[in-house]
Amino acid sequence: MSGKFQNLSDYFAACTDDEITLSYSQIEMILGFKLKESAYSHPAYLSNDTTTHGICKSWLDNGYESFNNKLGTQISFRKIKKNVNSVTYWLLPSNEDNYDIEKAYLEYHTIDWHQTDKNVAINDIVYIYETRPQQIVRFKAVVIAVNKKSANKKDLDCYRDSTPFENKSCYMTLKFLGRIEDVNPTMKGLQDAGIPVIRRLMTIPDIALKYIEQCENEDRAAQRFDGSIPSDIPQNHWSFTGYDEEELKERTENEARSLSDEELFEKAKQYGTAKPKERITKAANYVRNTYVAEASKRRANGICQLCGNPAPFTDKNGNPYLESHHIIWLSEGGADVLENTAALCPNCHKKMHIVNDAEDVKKLQNLNKVI
Repeated sequence: MSGKFQNLSDYFAACTDDEITLSYSQIEMILGFKLKESAYSHPAYLSNDTTTHGICKSWLDNGYESFNNKLGTQISFRKIKKNVNSVTYWLLPSNEDNYDIEKAYLEYHTIDWHQTDKNVAINDIVYIYETRPQQIVRFKAVVIAVNKKSANKKDLDCYRDSTPFENKSCYMTLKFLGRIEDVNPTMKGLQDAGIPVIRRLMTIPDIALKYIEQCENEDRAAQRFDGSIPSDIPQNHWSFTGYDEEELKERTENEARSLSDEELFEKAKQYGTAKPKERITKAANYVRNTYVAEASKRRANGICQLCGNPAPFTDKNGNPYLESHHIIWLSEGGADVLENTAALCPNCHKKMHIVNDAEDVKKLQNLNKVI
């Protein structure tokens, strides 16, 4: 780049560290002039959004992204790492005053959208963010075509005014993969994860992507189109959604059992949560994480962790039958994490829920400290 931020761009071009932390005064020394006053009070100024302030191109063009901005004092930068299979994840805002994204999702499998970034590639994933008043991430899509000179206009009935859309010079085609119904990523959550504003198509920082994926993983009511997964779309872009609760539970349990020890315990660590979501029926039920439950049982290796006896029988798949138990009950504020779970035979599990003897609780807690 050229212009008043060239010195800062040259600085990042010469950097080799994976992470860099600079004070505001250091940034000003590199630039040779003071930052605007708004930089000291508004996180958007030093964010990764190219639509707000051009200074961010100084690091983005050189493979870095900003994070952990401590307003007025210091900010950190880290090298942008490509995701698995070189897939890039994008966030795309949709304004209901301009476009009926809900109608497009229900009536069309694919839509064409103005492509504002030349780096979008086929098989990239796009999360669609609904602007005010919803301010949530609702839809997920995969890019199946890029750099199109003209657009398919089948969804013109979704536009309040199609004139601005028809005057664009570059389009991409998105294929809907599904939507998040109950546990939607919110603007507040995205801001906490380092995205202050969403004004146009933008890449998703790692922390924000983890937040979105955790919401997606927890969601139990997502919908997806019927039919087989296209062969040109990676399987891991699709989630097991659109099934009734019992079928969904069975599918996710089968997936958890199919994972290697390393993969399973990593997912249990990644998706465990100190505040499990409540599902309100006639009483409060807690959504228990499949990976945590399966990891707990696999760790026990077929032996009840309370009585020390082998599992009383095997299930229909030939696995020793044990049940995952939360040592500190979820209803009492216990966390849905591996450290708070034990694998018990049905008899001991029932005992813990009826008696919940303090010595038994202590025994299980101490056993987890050793494992």
